[in-house]
Amino acid sequence: MKLAIRELHVERFGKLRDRRFAFDGAMTLVFGPNEAGKSTLLAFLRSMLFGLPSRSAAADRYAPEEGAYGGTVTLVDGQGRTFLIERKFGLAGRRGGSGVVRVCSPDDGDVGGEERLNALMGGISAELYRNFFAFSLDELQEIATLQSDDLSRHLYGAGWGAGGGAVLAAERRLSQEMDRLYRPRGKNQPLAQAIAAWEDAEAEWRRGREQMGRYREWAVELESLDRQIRDAETEAGRLRERTAWLDACIRARPHGYELADLDARLAELPDFPSFPEAALPRFERLAAERDRLIAEKLGRESRLAELKREDDQLNIDSQLLADKPRLEALLEQAGAYRDARVAEAERQAELSGAAAELDRLIARLGEPWTEGTISTFQLTVADEDGVRLRRERHRELVRVTELRRAELDLLRPQEAAARELAEERKRRLERERAELKRRFPWPERSPEELRLELQRLREEDAERKRLRHELGLLKGETPSAGFPPVPSRSASAGSSVGGGWLGWTLAALSAALPAAIWWSGQPALAAVCFAALLAVAVAAIRTHRPARTEGRVRNAASARIRELEQSLIRTERTLRRRIASFIGETAEREPFAREAAAALEPIDNATDDAVERLQREADMWLEARRQVAQAEAAWTEACEAASTLTRQLRQAEDRLDEAERALADWRSDWEAWLAERGLPPSLSPDGMLELMQVADRGRALAQRKEQLHAELKAAREFAAAFEAQAAALCGMAGQDRTGGWDPTLALKQRKAEADRQQLLLASREHIRREAETLRRELLTVDSRLERVTGAISALWGEAGADDEETFRLRARLHEERKALVARRRELVATLRAMFGEERLTEALETIRSGQPGVLEEELRRQREALAELEQRLDALRDRRGRLRNEMEKLENGQDYVDLRQRVEERAAEVRQLARRWAELAIASALFERAKERYERERQPAVLQAASRNFSRMTGGEYVRVFAPVGEKRLVAVNRDLKPLDSSLLSRGTAEQLYLAMRLAIAEQYGKYAALPLILDDVLVNFDAERLARCAVLLREASPSHQILLFTCHPHVRAAMREAVPDLQIVDM
Repeated sequence: MKLAIRELHVERFGKLRDRRFAFDGAMTLVFGPNEAGKSTLLAFLRSMLFGLPSRSAAADRYAPEEGAYGGTVTLVDGQGRTFLIERKFGLAGRRGGSGVVRVCSPDDGDVGGEERLNALMGGISAELYRNFFAFSLDELQEIATLQSDDLSRHLYGAGWGAGGGAVLAAERRLSQEMDRLYRPRGKNQPLAQAIAAWEDAEAEWRRGREQMGRYREWAVELESLDRQIRDAETEAGRLRERTAWLDACIRARPHGYELADLDARLAELPDFPSFPEAALPRFERLAAERDRLIAEKLGRESRLAELKREDDQLNIDSQLLADKPRLEALLEQAGAYRDARVAEAERQAELSGAAAELDRLIARLGEPWTEGTISTFQLTVADEDGVRLRRERHRELVRVTELRRAELDLLRPQEAAARELAEERKRRLERERAELKRRFPWPERSPEELRLELQRLREEDAERKRLRHELGLLKGETPSAGFPPVPSRSASAGSSVGGGWLGWTLAALSAALPAAIWWSGQPALAAVCFAALLAVAVAAIRTHRPARTEGRVRNAASARIRELEQSLIRTERTLRRRIASFIGETAEREPFAREAAAALEPIDNATDDAVERLQREADMWLEARRQVAQAEAAWTEACEAASTLTRQLRQAEDRLDEAERALADWRSDWEAWLAERGLPPSLSPDGMLELMQVADRGRALAQRKEQLHAELKAAREFAAAFEAQAAALCGMAGQDRTGGWDPTLALKQRKAEADRQQLLLASREHIRREAETLRRELLTVDSRLERVTGAISALWGEAGADDEETFRLRARLHEERKALVARRRELVATLRAMFGEERLTEALETIRSGQPGVLEEELRRQREALAELEQRLDALRDRRGRLRNEMEKLENGQDYVDLRQRVEERAAEVRQLARRWAELAIASALFERAKERYERERQPAVLQAASRNFSRMTGGEYVRVFAPVGEKRLVAVNRDLKPLDSSLLSRGTAEQLYLAMRLAIAEQYGKYAALPLILDDVLVNFDAERLARCAVLLREASPSHQILLFTCHPHVRAAMREAVPDLQIVDM
């Protein structure tokens, strides 16, 4: 069942928003630049049919920041049924890549989900569809997509048949067992190990024969080796001890030198046994406290003097401080004062404006309207609604009338043009009919009757040709092309007499068999068969008959010639009659008819040309008849169109009359309504509504004037009271306040001065409190300073110093001696740990007495001697072990016999394993031959189709594609029959191979469901010739599969347009 995509509606998907795409043809090219959304459209199609892939960045990039996304796909099957697939992703409460899918068919009304969509897609998996029906250039280049389990069932498992898995498993087991037994350069396989063991046993057996006479020599040598080893081990122990001592002395040498320096420095320093502990830090803390207290005392004394000066400079107004509450209370009313002044100005301006506007309204209405009449004029809400309804009705009637008039103006020229077109097509029809009668004045007949008469003419002509050809054969004339010649009489020399029955049998067949073929409706084949059988029969008779029967044969041939001549005459007469009947009574008037009749007079090949020319003339007559039929259909269509337009014109005129009558009725009703209310009849609905609005506005203005007068009076009274109180507080009472005096500003300035006086008063109180605090703090500082000074004097006395300089010197010497003593104890403890208490003095003497480099040189010599001695010990021990082993073997007695037995056992094992490996190798070679034969003869249908596609794409450069049995790979065979693995092909050729494979898979899968093929820029790496061939292949596949090709390359679009004339192109 073929499926085709008719329409896509992308609501939200990636960068695409509310886009629609229609695909009408069997093959569509979607063209657009990079980043136009072609790959997004491919992903949308995949997702709508099979859902999104597993949650990943590749899937997330098509999701919007928030909300659902997806769209619809419209499919049409081979029976014309329509299916609408709608899928939404990102819905609330829905997770996973499948989203919510809905499949419905407007034809049957059924609605389904994933199961119905899966059935509609033929049960194909998402992986198989993405890899072989909807793929991009990157996916085309991935050979791994040709190795999935689903594809393996199509490609790699078909060659062996139902039992292929067992055969391949058996071959793998053979190969594995061979590798386990033996590999050419392996060492761990059983056969390789057996061979190595056999060689070792053979060598050991040979050595055993040589060693029997050396036992006594080995015993003497063994005793000497024991003695040498004991002496060497004693010397090695002494060397190790000396080496360790020297190494320790070298490592301890820096400590020894430092210890000597410490002793010399301690001898130089004086000792103060009763010096106070931590005397210097204690003094530093006391001195710092003393200095801090002195500085603090000086600072407080300076601050007291400064505060005294500030207090003397302060000047405070007590009356202003007493008026401050009244100032603050009046300032709180300053905002109301400003609002009153603003309101006064605004009300005055508004009052002037209202009066002026009311005057304008009265002037606009004219006589007899006044302020009084406007106040009393009033219509109800129902009256206003009635006016609005009448206005809307009037507008609708005017609009309908204009529309009917425009419709009539449009139809009149259309109707006239349609009538003119009908007349033109009628004249054309008359010309076509006249031309047909002029060119073909034949008897009137139908096309079917004409075809039947031509068929009879061709049959009669074929019979005439058969008779003439057979007659020429019997008369000995040269046969026509395609018939075998009659053998000569000399060719029958030496023939046996017993074969005459064959010739007569063939002669009988030459009469019976062609007759049967003739009656079956194939006269040309009957003539060929008769000529061939008759020629063979004559040759057989001449070859196998004796010479005395030749006369009777010639008599039979003469009779047959006469019979054929009579039949030929009758056939030609019948042919003349049929041609005359076909031509009719116009033979004298038409040149071609005269030529056709004249061609029948002689009996020659001219009749052949006459029949052929009649056939061509009949074809021309049929084409002329078709053109006349087309002209008749065009004339009928034009007449129907003109009649329809005339009818529509009459209907439009009636509708215009009706609209004009309705408009006149409305005008009469409106004038009566105005007369009832004493209004002029010329007033329109819009004017009436405007009059009502003006009257309403006038009444509102009169009421507003009264309200403004009251508000203006209240604002002026409040402002006067505020200004009088402000003048009294600011000292302006009784003075002239004209000239821009601002009471609010004067109050603020007076308040600011009161605030400043308040701050001065608070500052004086703060100064006096701070001065009292400073006096108390000075007493405390003096007391603490006295205690710190006494503590410093006591510390100096304990240290035996009279001043600070002497104290600091004695403290530094005491701390230095203390640090040196502590370091000396650390050094002595380290050296004691290295050498022990007993050898500590010896070690210090060795360190102090040695020259630089002497100990290192001695240590190097001792280590070299120890290394040589240990190497010699290892050699002696190794030799002693080998001697003891060989002597023990000889002492056991059976070693020689056991070695010989071991050699034979190893040889038998080698022979057994080698026999098994040879059997496996032969079986493996047989398997290889079987595989090669299967690869040649039993490739799957997919690979056969791929081979055809690949050969056409490459212009025959590659002739075959096959998959080695049991392997998941592809091999291409070139025109030289050289196989090449697909990984060795160039990029473009490999892409052509993979595309050929996918087209073959689509062809095979089309037996179940012919799904649309969607190719995203897969032809970009093809050269011009191969691109053109591939375009032809895609065009040939389009009747079975709808093809959508995405590209951004103009040369691909040009090549596809040249190869596919009816190509649909959709621009992104």
